[in-house]
Amino acid sequence: MAPAPVDHTRVDVPDHATVHAALRLDAAQADNPLLAPLPCGHAGTDSEPPRLDYVLLPHESECEGTAAAEGSGGAVASWGGEAMAQCGVGLPVAGTMAVNSFMQLLCLAFVGHLGTEQLACASIATALANVTGFSLLEGLASAMETVCGQAYGAGDLASLGTMLQRVHLILTLACLPIAACWLATKPLLLLTGQDHVIASGAAMYIAWEIPGLLASAAFLPITKFMQVQGVTLPLTLISLVSLLFLALASYLLIHTLALGFTGAAMALSLTLLFQLLLALLYLALLDPSHRLLSRCWRGWSLSLCFSGWLPYLAVAVPSCAMICLEWWFFEIVTLVSGLLPNPAVNVAAMTISLQSAGFCYMFSLAFGIAASVRVSNALGARSPQSARRAVGVAVALSLVLSVLIALFLLLIQDLLVLFFTGGAALDVAALVRELMPFLIVSQPGFCFPTILSGVLRGSGQQAVGTGVNAFTFYVIALPLAYALAFYPLSLGVAGLWLSIIVGEAIQTAILAYYVATTDWSAQVEHAEKRVVANR
Repeated sequence: MAPAPVDHTRVDVPDHATVHAALRLDAAQADNPLLAPLPCGHAGTDSEPPRLDYVLLPHESECEGTAAAEGSGGAVASWGGEAMAQCGVGLPVAGTMAVNSFMQLLCLAFVGHLGTEQLACASIATALANVTGFSLLEGLASAMETVCGQAYGAGDLASLGTMLQRVHLILTLACLPIAACWLATKPLLLLTGQDHVIASGAAMYIAWEIPGLLASAAFLPITKFMQVQGVTLPLTLISLVSLLFLALASYLLIHTLALGFTGAAMALSLTLLFQLLLALLYLALLDPSHRLLSRCWRGWSLSLCFSGWLPYLAVAVPSCAMICLEWWFFEIVTLVSGLLPNPAVNVAAMTISLQSAGFCYMFSLAFGIAASVRVSNALGARSPQSARRAVGVAVALSLVLSVLIALFLLLIQDLLVLFFTGGAALDVAALVRELMPFLIVSQPGFCFPTILSGVLRGSGQQAVGTGVNAFTFYVIALPLAYALAFYPLSLGVAGLWLSIIVGEAIQTAILAYYVATTDWSAQVEHAEKRVVANR
C-alpha cells in the first residue's frame, strides 16, 4: 500500500495532535487492509479527533482536485473490489452467526428426540426468550454498527472503547426487567391460553436461560466492537469451539445426568458463558500486539460508562425497534400456532420450519452487517460515492445469496426433517415436509429486506426501518395470518407461512424505495454530527 504523498505546503514541525493522529492512523491501517490513505489528509486537533480519510478501495480517490474520470475497466474493478470487501466481512460473520443460530437448533434437536411434548415446551420457551430477551439485546447492540462504524471511518478510534463499556452497561441493566419477565413465564403463558403442561415446561426451560442472557449482554458489544473494525474471523473460530462445547454439554446434561429437556437450556447458558470467556481471552491474550484494545481502550471509567447515553439511545431505540418488530412477528406466529388444533404438533412443526429459516436468515443478516459496516465506514470517511457503490453491491449479493439458499434447502429438505425428529415424531415430520415449499419460496423475501435494513443501519436511518416493519408485519401480515390460518380460510400453519411471504414482499418493496431515494451526500453530514455527539 503506497504511503500518502508529503504535502510540502504544511509546517515542517508537527504539533502533538498531528503526531497523535498519525500514530492512530498507522495503527488502523496496519490492522485493516480495507483502509488506504488518501492523498489529502486530515490531521485533526484535540477538540476534533483526526479523521481516517481513506479510500475504501485502494485504486480510487474522491479528494477535491483529483481526476474523477474512470474507464469501464476501473468501474468494474471498483465494483469487484467492493464485492470482495463485503464478502471479506460478510463470510466470517455468516459463519459466526450460522454457528450461533445452530446452537438453538442443536438444543431443539436434542429435545426433539425426547418427545413431541418436550419439544413443544422448549420451542415455546425459545420463542419467548427471543421475543422478550435476546432480540432486545441484539437490537440495542446493533446501534454500534452505526455509531462505531461511522466513528471508525472518521478515525475517532477512542470512541470505540468508550462505546464498548457504555453499551455493556446498558445491556446488563436491560437484563434485569427481562429476567423478571422470564421468571413469570408460566402465568403469562396461561393468560394467553397455552396448554398448562406446555406452560409449566416452558417456564422451567426459560429460567435456566437467564445466565446465558447475562453472558450475551457482555458478548454482543464485543462482537460489534470487532466487526466494525473488520476483525471477524476470530469470532467465527470462537463460535465453532463453542458449538463443540454445546454438543458435549448437551449430551452430558440431558442423557448422562438425566436432566431431561431442561438440561438443554442449562447447556445453552453454559455455552454462552464459555463463548464470552473465549472472546475475553482473545482480546487479552491472543489478539496480535493487542491492537484492538491498545488503539481504542482508555480504561474503565464510570464517568464514560454513565455519560453519553442519550445520543446512543437516540440511535439504539429505533434500531432495537426495527429489529425487534420483525423478530417478534416470527415469534408471535410461533405462539399463534399453539392456538391451532393439536397444538403440540403445530408448534413443533412451525418452530422447526422457522428455526430452519432463521438458520438460513443468519447468512442474509451477516451480509446485512457487512453492508452496514461498509456504508457506515464510507459515510464516516465523507465518501458518498463509496456508500452508493456499497449499496449496489449489497443488493447484487442479496440476489445471489437468496438463490443459493433456496437451492440448498431444496437439496437437504428430507435430511432437515430427519435431523429434528429422528424419525420418532411422524406427525411432526409429515407437517414439516408440507411446509418446506413455503420455506424455500420465502428466501428472496428474507434476503433482500435484511440486507436493505443493514444499509439503513449503516446510514442511521433506523427510524425508517421501524416504520416499515411496523406497517408490513403488524398492519398487513398479522391480520392476514389470522384470516388465512383460522377464519375464514382455515389453512392452519400453511396460512401462517403465506402471511409471512406476503409481509416480506411488501417490506422489500418499501425498503427498496427508501434506499433508492436516499441522499448520500446529506447522510455524510448526518454521520459527522453523530460521531461528534457520541464521543
